[in-house]
Amino acid sequence: MKRQIKYRVFSIPKKLSLELRLIFDTEKDRGNVLGEFNSNSNGDMYTVLSVYPLIMLTITRQGEPGENGQFIRPPFNPNDSLSMTRYNYSIFTLELERIYESMKVPEMYSYVGKKLQLNEDLAEKARRVFKIGPNMVVEMSPVTLVSEDDSKLEGVKLKFNNEQSSVLLTVNDLEALLFILKTLNVDAITLGLHANYLRDRNMITTSTPASQFNLLNAEVDILPKGD
Repeated sequence: MKRQIKYRVFSIPKKLSLELRLIFDTEKDRGNVLGEFNSNSNGDMYTVLSVYPLIMLTITRQGEPGENGQFIRPPFNPNDSLSMTRYNYSIFTLELERIYESMKVPEMYSYVGKKLQLNEDLAEKARRVFKIGPNMVVEMSPVTLVSEDDSKLEGVKLKFNNEQSSVLLTVNDLEALLFILKTLNVDAITLGLHANYLRDRNMITTSTPASQFNLLNAEVDILPKGD
């Protein structure tokens, strides 16, 4: 049986979520993600730990209201999730930074009166298309977005494989996502999750409340104290 630990790193409501996942084989405690090996070499005992986290960037969609007032989840689309190793996570981050830098070109956007317009020729040159893994093609393109008050904004369309799996990001969305990707300490989070798994391996299930993972051992007193 395999267990997963998911750590929600970041989310843009109704657009994107970023998670870090570890998958464990609870019968062998080793496999594609986790490997622990004990061996004797020159009389010394050592342990080699191999942990391969997955960084998941997923397009999130709002459900539709049903007959009973409950929201109905949109149908599952495998193309909505981009699964990255540490290797192609770096590639994705670099490409995202390049498309962000291309949006700063003064001629990329211009105003005709009060109407924002995109230079289609420059946008085509700035478009990034690349593969992540064997089955995922990622495309990033500068676009103009329409806000809730019908005004136009600079933005980027992020597409996974096809138009059905695409999301529009404002400049603020893009900056926030890029900052998180560039500052995310994958190793520290991975080792922390792995350490807690080893400590609580007999208790962790996919439905275990986060409070039982003991990720924070320190007690925090939120009550003010007098001098």
